[in-house]
Amino acid sequence: MRHLLWALPLICGAALIGCNSSSSTTSTPDGPAEKPLVEVIDYSVLEQAVTTSKGNVVIVDFWATWCPPCVKSFPHLVQINKKFKDQGLVCIAASLDDVDDKDAVEKFLEDQHANFKAVILKRSQATGVGMEKFFNYKGGIPHMVMFSRTGERVWDSSTNPLSDGALDQRIQQELSK
Repeated sequence: MRHLLWALPLICGAALIGCNSSSSTTSTPDGPAEKPLVEVIDYSVLEQAVTTSKGNVVIVDFWATWCPPCVKSFPHLVQINKKFKDQGLVCIAASLDDVDDKDAVEKFLEDQHANFKAVILKRSQATGVGMEKFFNYKGGIPHMVMFSRTGERVWDSSTNPLSDGALDQRIQQELSK
């Protein structure tokens, strides 16, 4: 119980911010943000999305709206997408939220100004054997995986955690290849 107390201010702050929003689109310095479209998919579709992005460096971020560390780290994914997308980075946000929480996921992504591919993985697929084999994913989130321009997995946060600045450098290194 004590370890959950730190999340209370974060949850309350998020609730207050959400209450102050009066429209379905938000403004950004670049203009109004569109409401993100989130697909509900299974593992094979996620694998296909990575495969069809060959020629680009791909980051897949496994996260959930109910995960305080995920919520805290998500803005960095938005930043790296904005910083590197024109250089060949493709970001995919793979939510492990329940399919019934699609509206909450879309609202979170809208509030974060996330303008990249976002999916919700079906629960039965989110922790399956295919995920472990392809992504070396053991179920702990937040979890990121990076694929090279050739589609090879070159980094994941479970085996080599990086600070935000070090991750930016690692992405830049991969993009320059």
